[in-house]
Amino acid sequence: MATHELTLDVDKSAALAAEIITARTGDSGTIIKASLLKDGSALTGATNARFIALKPDRTYADQSASVSGSTVTVTLDPKFLTSKGVIKTAYFRVTVGGKVETTPDIWINVLPDAESQADAPTDAYISEVEALISQLNSIKSQMQTATSSANTAAGKANSAADDATDAAEEARDAADSVNAAKDAATQAANSANSAADAAEDAASSANGAASDALSAADDATDAANAANTAAGAANTAAGAANTAAGTANTAAASASRAADDAAEAAEEARAAAGMVSTDKTIFLEYETVGDVSYLTLTDQGED
Repeated sequence: MATHELTLDVDKSAALAAEIITARTGDSGTIIKASLLKDGSALTGATNARFIALKPDRTYADQSASVSGSTVTVTLDPKFLTSKGVIKTAYFRVTVGGKVETTPDIWINVLPDAESQADAPTDAYISEVEALISQLNSIKSQMQTATSSANTAAGKANSAADDATDAAEEARDAADSVNAAKDAATQAANSANSAADAAEDAASSANGAASDALSAADDATDAANAANTAAGAANTAAGAANTAAGTANTAAASASRAADDAAEAAEEARAAAGMVSTDKTIFLEYETVGDVSYLTLTDQGED
């Protein structure tokens, strides 16, 4: 009984080299025991394990497998080994958390049995089988080397991806800073525009007030001019009144003097009446001496 222990990662992108086992047609004791991984860590919680293969004669075979922790085990049913050649599509299928996971392919080199090949030269046949095994092992070695190189390249790529992620974070931070500065500038511009609008409104109000003040000043100037004209007219009228008053005072003084003169003349007339005969006629007349007029009695009749 042959037991083949393998390590298989359900992340099949990491499996560049297939595991190779060898069995013979008709064998019934071939055991495949595989430790299951997921992304390099042990896969737990697997259930419903089955082993599935597509044989060289293009027929399909599958059977149940046992699960213990992260290890699945299957003892191959002879039906998997009924057709000689290389099985290149063979894998475990399990259910984890309600989802189906499968392993990478396992290559199974199925050797023919002697009975079925009795007509073929034994030595030559064995030589060809050994050459085939050597070729498969060489392919496996090359694929393992390629896997190692790929893993190294993947590590470098992951490192570069991490660096790119860090750079992207820094770029996003810088972009956030730029956006914040842009928002602050926009707010400042809006405030400045508001202040400018307020200044324009204030200037317009000031211009309106200045215009009103100029209009009021013009009205005040017109009123002052009218008042000055009225004052001049009043002064002229006052001068005329003063002149008229002076003339009236002069006339009144002259009238008063004339009245006094008349009164004196009357007195003289009454005094003379006692001395004048009745056949005489006494006449009154004015006699002017210089600028003064005098009232006198004259006898214009015959002696």
